[in-house]
Amino acid sequence: MKKIVKYYLFTAAIVASVLIVSCSKEDIAVTHIKLEQTSTNMFINGTLKMRATVYPDNATNKKVKWISSDESVATVNANGEVTAKTQGLTTISATTNDGGFNDSRIITVGEGVTMTTSPHDLFENLNFYVQGPDMVSINMGDGSGEKTFNISPDYGFSFGAINHKGSIYRIKISGLNMFTLLCSNNRLTSLDLSGCTTLRHLDCSYNMLSATALNDLFVSLHDNNAPLNKIIIISGNPGTKNCDLTILERKGWMAID
Repeated sequence: MKKIVKYYLFTAAIVASVLIVSCSKEDIAVTHIKLEQTSTNMFINGTLKMRATVYPDNATNKKVKWISSDESVATVNANGEVTAKTQGLTTISATTNDGGFNDSRIITVGEGVTMTTSPHDLFENLNFYVQGPDMVSINMGDGSGEKTFNISPDYGFSFGAINHKGSIYRIKISGLNMFTLLCSNNRLTSLDLSGCTTLRHLDCSYNMLSATALNDLFVSLHDNNAPLNKIIIISGNPGTKNCDLTILERKGWMAID
């Protein structure tokens, strides 16, 4: 009888130890995931590192799978690095292996507005103003890199840089929801707005835009009917008197020269 009791006690001790070990090694389940970035704009061929935080901090399996809803617009690799391909919208999603929790952000890809300045003999400021309901990414072409800012539909956003002596800058503004762009008095020699489909007010007066440059600009403007009263100010440019205003008329734009 004593041997039987000892056997059961021994067995119970083993079971208890197994239970203790099992409890101590119990997996900590994931509860949710959060992406650090907000929805943003990117230039074509630009890159962006997305970062995901998996909760709780001591979760056992914190692995994440990244997916782009439209890989023709932008791709994302296993490390959350996004590469912009072509103009458009895509959703970048991160999903946890444990529990399938998901968070996502919309990425807007486009050339936006591209401007080129002319070289000159003096130092001067480059000044721009944009307005719209979203964010704008700006690359001044001066080596400072790309910066993203929130813009307001009520107050807009002003920015600038120093145009150094003899320098030529290729300036890019990416923000497909912009509806106002003021870029007068900046010695611009070219302006391409093919990547901006919501613009309704453009002031590019008193730059260095030839008739050919202005015609190229007119061709790049969208012909959407949604933005009413689309106005472009082109006065003070070398090509103002010789450009083809019928291009604007066909697209529903009114020119002020």
